[in-house]
Amino acid sequence: MKYDKLVRDGILDIILKSGKKPTYKFVKGDELMSYLSKKIGEEADEYQKSRALLELADLIEVIMAIADYEGLSWEQLMAMRERKKKTRGGFEKGIVLQDISE
Repeated sequence: MKYDKLVRDGILDIILKSGKKPTYKFVKGDELMSYLSKKIGEEADEYQKSRALLELADLIEVIMAIADYEGLSWEQLMAMRERKKKTRGGFEKGIVLQDISE
């Protein structure tokens, strides 16, 4: 079966312990960012389909990897989130914008 997708670091060991032989490569730089970009969409889709909270944890893991790639710590990312929330608000009220008239 062909995959061509980014997987967690421990997945190769799990596959090997099952008696199977994976084919894999290591990526860095822009290629890693490309795979992380695909992965964030994949994890978001999985959450939307299942609404499983474990999928949210996977999504956060990918976000953390992207932040790390960009040189941001989790604390810095959370500070950015908080600043934006202070200026634009969060999503707690459930507001759905439907139209803007002139």
